[in-house]
Amino acid sequence: MGQEDRSEYSDILYKRLRTYHKKKQRLERLQEKFEGPEREKLNKDQLALLQNKDQVLYPLKELEELWRQFSLLMEQEKEVKEKEIERAKEIAMNEAQEKKEEKEQIRTLVRFLKYASLTRHTPTNDIEYNQAVEKVLQMLYKADENSIQVVEKLYEGSEEQIEECERITYKYMKEQIEQKAEEIQKTVEYKLEESPRQQKMSSYNLQESLEQMTFNKLSKVVSPCNKKSGGPYERINFLNESEIEGLSLKDPLTTNYTRGSMDTLTNVLYNHYPVNNNMFSATSMTHYHEMQNPTSVSWKEPRLNHQNTSHWNTERRSPLTNHKP
Repeated sequence: MGQEDRSEYSDILYKRLRTYHKKKQRLERLQEKFEGPEREKLNKDQLALLQNKDQVLYPLKELEELWRQFSLLMEQEKEVKEKEIERAKEIAMNEAQEKKEEKEQIRTLVRFLKYASLTRHTPTNDIEYNQAVEKVLQMLYKADENSIQVVEKLYEGSEEQIEECERITYKYMKEQIEQKAEEIQKTVEYKLEESPRQQKMSSYNLQESLEQMTFNKLSKVVSPCNKKSGGPYERINFLNESEIEGLSLKDPLTTNYTRGSMDTLTNVLYNHYPVNNNMFSATSMTHYHEMQNPTSVSWKEPRLNHQNTSHWNTERRSPLTNHKP
């Protein structure tokens, strides 16, 4: 018996047994001296121990027998404990397996209910198979002992034929359910993978559209940082004063138009485009091409001339008072 297997009682018994073993060894050495030439050297106490050696040998024999029986009991107890531990592990494994099977049965039931719903919405070309799905669904709706057996057969993939069906088995239906579940799972994973890509492309297209709108509305100007970029910016070439002399500069907006025509043009622009700080708002220029709104003041007037618009002038639809055409 190992030291780790000892108990409190076995330790006490072991100590007494070891003490008597030491006494026995001492008696054996004295017996050798008594039988040899050193017999005369033994004193009275040593001779008395040899005469009363039975007082050591008999208790030692009893302790050895007791120790043997006690060790046997300890071994049996150890085996019982090991068996109990193994039994507990086996029970725990069985319980875990049962829970796993119950969970899988619930999963099978949920998958079948979804599969039955899809089959109702989109029936297969096999009429008998569609009827088998409806039959299993009806048996489950009864919620009795037979319903539990149906779920177990469907989970186990039984070769048994479904009631009122000649060739459709639970195994075949389970295979169809699992195949459909895999298709749905792949579709979901594909959508999850495509979603970040679509968001990225949408952001890219939005940024590109904004940049294009900005470049189309703004004039091309010089930018030192874009000198080598070859982008939408172009470098402005300034003329020297000597190069400007002798050139006849004309204003195309005033040279070819009279005062009256300029006033008419200005009124038209102020009536059709919003004004912000005596300047036409470029962000609202596209409204000029919008359809006429029947809720406007007149069906002939565009929607921008309505009183709800921000550039409406209550006094007259004309340039602002501080505007100098």
